[in-house]
Amino acid sequence: MFVITSEYRKPVEFIDQYLEEHRKFLDQFIGKGVILVAGRKVPRTGGVIIARAESKEAMEKIMGEDPFSLHGIAVYEVTEFAPTKVAKGCELLG
Repeated sequence: MFVITSEYRKPVEFIDQYLEEHRKFLDQFIGKGVILVAGRKVPRTGGVIIARAESKEAMEKIMGEDPFSLHGIAVYEVTEFAPTKVAKGCELLG
């Protein structure tokens, strides 16, 4: 499993121009069961994604396909972790 954090490198006005493309990217990988949770940081300085993939390299490759990455809008940090405790109702995350 992976925690992926992003940090915006462009002004919000520029980010908003690519937001729909970014959301389509997220939807594509949510549909494939790769991305489990995604959302904005508060305040809006980037985002957080919880995901699963075969390897860190595979996850980094996927995130490289994100329009935010392709257009230099955000940089991503991919951190791999091994869940050992999972709350009831969140078993799919484990």
